[in-house]
Amino acid sequence: MNELSGKDYEMLYLYLFKQISPKEIGETMGISENNIRTYIKRARKRFLHKRGMIMTVEEKLAQAFIETLDERT
Repeated sequence: MNELSGKDYEMLYLYLFKQISPKEIGETMGISENNIRTYIKRARKRFLHKRGMIMTVEEKLAQAFIETLDERT
């Protein structure tokens, strides 16, 4: 996970590896549970994107466009 920012790493580490609930993380950090859930979701998405496991909308659009061009040739 070394390609993550410090905060992304911390959130995912606490949630995934230490198995601390978003509620407990929020109470410790003084942040609402909903904000913690949102941050975990976004950190997970950033991690997967950096690993090439998901694509952005722009990447999907580019891929679809290239496939359309391939079909025409």
